[in-house]
Amino acid sequence: MKNKSMGRPSFWTKERCREEALKHTNVKDWTLAARTSVDVSRKNKWMTEFTSHMEYFQQKKTATIEVCKESAKQYHNRTQWSKMAPYLYRIACLNKWQEECCKHMVYVYKEKGYWNKERCSSESIKYKSKVEWRKNSRTSYTICQRRGWFKELSQHFYTSSIFKKKYATIEQCKEDSLKYKSKTEWFKKSNTIYCVAKINGWSNECCQHMKGNKTYGCVADALRFKNESTWKKESKDMYTLAKTNGWLETCQKHMSHHNPSGRKKNGYWTKKRCINECCKYKTKSEWIFSCGSSYNIARSNGWLEDCYKEMFKK
Repeated sequence: MKNKSMGRPSFWTKERCREEALKHTNVKDWTLAARTSVDVSRKNKWMTEFTSHMEYFQQKKTATIEVCKESAKQYHNRTQWSKMAPYLYRIACLNKWQEECCKHMVYVYKEKGYWNKERCSSESIKYKSKVEWRKNSRTSYTICQRRGWFKELSQHFYTSSIFKKKYATIEQCKEDSLKYKSKTEWFKKSNTIYCVAKINGWSNECCQHMKGNKTYGCVADALRFKNESTWKKESKDMYTLAKTNGWLETCQKHMSHHNPSGRKKNGYWTKKRCINECCKYKTKSEWIFSCGSSYNIARSNGWLEDCYKEMFKK
């Protein structure tokens, strides 16, 4: 266990710093083991003296351009060289020898402006999925996202990758859609094929045999809920389908005062409505819990006494 006093700068005399430095082969290990001693050594300008035995500084003394070249020949690119032989790579950089040492290497960086839309399109076609594209050519993938080309250049993934074998044609999508009575049922039970048809613009043709009211499934599902927020929470897939296709107004007609948000409009809670709402409950607590907005309006307008009279008449 480390002595607490080792963390104090006053503990690290010149002799103690030298002893600590001799235990390590590089500055990184020394810093991890006793950072305070490194800070004190830097402050007092003892680093040159204490690091002379370390690997990098030993190589720095003996390394020539020929030694750096020999080391560089073992690697295909600069990244590989910097990872596998960091000290010699750093020496080459400090002495400005890297260009000469790296002549044989493959230049892996593209010049600025290289990734235009045409090249990104050609690059994306090489891969079968977005994940594969991002993994193998992250730069082109990122540039497409930044410049707004991504949606256009990734369309082929939906029709030519995981879907291509079974669901590449409109006939196959039609055949699959015949198993279902409505677009909603198809969306829920065979989502992948439904998406392929929608992306390719075949959904209307595939759904001609289905029920005339295309919103039927969503309307039926929405009828189970009193407001939009509950529907969205309890049946997210159906809510999303309705929202995507612009059917929300139709589906929510039965909901609270036809308000798509599920909230009461300003002025909705008149005295009569507050009394009627209050009469639905047996206690004040139940009223507040079930419809706090009507209770608050009644209280702020001084209608509570009249509401309670009607409540306790029952």
